[in-house]
Amino acid sequence: MPVSSIGVLDVGARWQGATLGHLRALIPLPVNSDACLAAAGLDDFADSDEAWDQDFDRMLELLLSTMDTGAAQLVVAPAERSESLAERLLRLLPWRHTPTPPATQDAASALTMAARDDQYLKFASLATPAVTLHTADGHPIVWVWTTDDTNWHAIERLLSRTWPTKALKLDIAPLNPPAGYSTACAHLHS
Repeated sequence: MPVSSIGVLDVGARWQGATLGHLRALIPLPVNSDACLAAAGLDDFADSDEAWDQDFDRMLELLLSTMDTGAAQLVVAPAERSESLAERLLRLLPWRHTPTPPATQDAASALTMAARDDQYLKFASLATPAVTLHTADGHPIVWVWTTDDTNWHAIERLLSRTWPTKALKLDIAPLNPPAGYSTACAHLHS
């Protein structure tokens, strides 16, 4: 099933370091059943397919098109994988091929990978001074932090040309919002 709308969860004003901005979560709907999203109160679930994946990629392309990626900083965190003693020993065998994470050559592939599969990238974040995109934990959520409403309205207009957007009222706690955004300014407490 393709994406029929983009759910927007308004998290509110958040500091990123010494800069005040606004954090929102974008969730393409309907989405595969996900325990964290269900615990947050979302009920718009359906099996995703190739069309949904293509729509998710298109949404990321649109988001990236609003950013000055020349001034962007991409940060990715490889997933920590715990191996049993047997898995470590098997990895040492000469014929045993240990899978390696796919190369993340650009921001779109890193953001997509972190949103779809938490086995290789725990999170991916692309930051400019005005906009930050963040995906994590294999959840189909794109966290968007903007420094002003102008940036957000540009994003919203661009997305709404392809899909309708709808406001979501969800419990933020189960969604595991990205670290680094707080309701208190970090430099005021140091």
